[in-house]
Amino acid sequence: MSFKRTWSTFRIFLMGAMYTDPVSWRAKYELALGYAAQEKLPKRKADRSYLREAYQRRPKSNTFAKRKPPSTPAKSANTG
Repeated sequence: MSFKRTWSTFRIFLMGAMYTDPVSWRAKYELALGYAAQEKLPKRKADRSYLREAYQRRPKSNTFAKRKPPSTPAKSANTG
């Protein structure tokens, strides 16, 4: 059973409308549960033709040089 498909099924059936009485909510819940029980993950081959790989995590920000604020020019004595 796929979590994403099950969650989508329940979200569509139960959160899509406002229920004022518990009987109608329970009926929709039972219907959604029936549909969710039919959702199956695909049957995959045991041997794959490629190795499974995961994306590498982004390097942490402390590996880069820290940004320094621009230096302000010193005020000169003759301003006017």
